[in-house]
Amino acid sequence: MIGTNDSSNFWVVLDIGTTELKAALVSSKGEIQEKCSRAIQTYKPSSGFEEQDADKWWQLVCEILSEIGSGKNIGAIGLTGQMQNLVLIGENSDLVGPVILYSDQRASEEAREIKAIDDYIKIKEKTGNEQGPSSVLCKLMWMKKHNPEVYKKTSRIMLGSADFISSKLTGKFFTDTTTASTTGLMNLTERQWLDNNLFEKLGLKECIRKLPFLISGGSEIGTLKSDIANRLGLNGEIRVYLGPGDAGANTIGSGCGAPGKAYAYCGTSGWVAFSEQKPADPNSGVITLSHPTPNLFIQVAPLLTAGGNLDWFKEVMEYPSYEEMFNNSFEVTTSKLLYLPYLKGERSPFIDPLARGALIGIDTQTDKKQIGRTVLEGVCMAFKHCLVALCEDMPKQLILTGGTSRSRSFCQLFADVLQVEIVLLNEQQNIGLLGVLTSCGIEKKKTTNHENEENFIPNKNLKNYYAKKYTTFQHAYPTLQPIYKMLSNIQI
Repeated sequence: MIGTNDSSNFWVVLDIGTTELKAALVSSKGEIQEKCSRAIQTYKPSSGFEEQDADKWWQLVCEILSEIGSGKNIGAIGLTGQMQNLVLIGENSDLVGPVILYSDQRASEEAREIKAIDDYIKIKEKTGNEQGPSSVLCKLMWMKKHNPEVYKKTSRIMLGSADFISSKLTGKFFTDTTTASTTGLMNLTERQWLDNNLFEKLGLKECIRKLPFLISGGSEIGTLKSDIANRLGLNGEIRVYLGPGDAGANTIGSGCGAPGKAYAYCGTSGWVAFSEQKPADPNSGVITLSHPTPNLFIQVAPLLTAGGNLDWFKEVMEYPSYEEMFNNSFEVTTSKLLYLPYLKGERSPFIDPLARGALIGIDTQTDKKQIGRTVLEGVCMAFKHCLVALCEDMPKQLILTGGTSRSRSFCQLFADVLQVEIVLLNEQQNIGLLGVLTSCGIEKKKTTNHENEENFIPNKNLKNYYAKKYTTFQHAYPTLQPIYKMLSNIQI
């Protein structure tokens, strides 16, 4: 750990997300001195396929480290990032294929196959979760079946963006238990990989020796390789810390690292989460993650597509900016339209890779302002659906984080639809970065000061309106489920 009284030392903290790499230069007291970011591109070569280039992650990380770290006395680097990815590395430490993202749904058939095997109940019990196409377990089964040459070339299996980058920085192969708990490969309570015999029964016994070593998020894993430090203009011995995966970092950074508070994250994907002393029921539609703190768990209801619906709508309607899209959409105050935001399928509170977006109720008077309002409402209703699955009783307050919270109008809509007070925190756009610092144990000011920046009180006059609309929303997916299946069977 950096000496807290040595103001000459800085941390560089990196969050390798789905659409953006964010970085901050942080003083030894936890004060952010400088921030920068880079866009990350996702490739969609086929329906249901979502990939990224891990070498591009590395290129962007090197650019940022050189930009904000060169010539400064950097004492440590901390990392977090997207989880539930499949990153395959060959004997020469080069990538043997693209990153298969958490949102990729190609392994739908493998998800059905695994649920049919005799030991599935044991797997669900050990991992604490249902297995779906997002699971790395299913992705590995798909890779072995459909791309055996790449599968054979693989010598190392990495599970998240931070894992991969930390291996490039140090030459060591680790993953944190929060990331590992998303994969379907880890015993949730024992915090160890599944038993060898289960891997063998799944036909994946060769994968056991290829998995990274398990650590708690926030652990020091080594020092920056000297050749990389020299190339990037970084001085001295720089320690590297692997923080918890993004959901864990956001949980801690939002002030919800201990039981008692819940928060929602609305970025490209989304989730509602809180810390708890016990795992969730794996049949409840709620996913349980390993908490960086022993004997704690993160109960989370994740959405495959949250703010991604807004990205899609902006592009389709050719809005020049998100600001204009929000402004136009909020010119409409109510709508009898209904929108289901399942553009890529869904994983909570139900698992269905075949589910898709749906706009219901259009007529000759429908315009893009009404549709925009309805898309925003649909995203909020999906969050309510997850929150209801997660909590026995609706909380009085919910902390909102993620890029969509930049829109104050959206924050108010979130409060109105859920009928819960929405809280924005200071530095809420840096929640993941701050969570890394907290988990790594650096003395800090802002990371322990979770003061409210702004509160949004639900409009009680809209309570009945949104209650009726949410009831309709709840009925829409089960009604359309057989239609989704029929559509998936239509081929040219």
